[in-house]
Amino acid sequence: HKEYRRQRQMCIRDRYLFSSDYPHVEGTTDPIGRFERFLTEYDENIKNLFYSENFLRLFPNARI
Repeated sequence: HKEYRRQRQMCIRDRYLFSSDYPHVEGTTDPIGRFERFLTEYDENIKNLFYSENFLRLFPNARI
């Protein structure tokens, strides 16, 4: 089980980023809260990658 968790953390670290349909009706009224409930087992570094750094790696000129 530890190996599975490690593999999941490696995958989310490099391949996923935050996205939302908010404010569309098919989205949710609390997109960040929804993902926070999913990310409870991840450390702040991985959350930072998910919420911003993976996007900025693809679009470096978007950094402000």
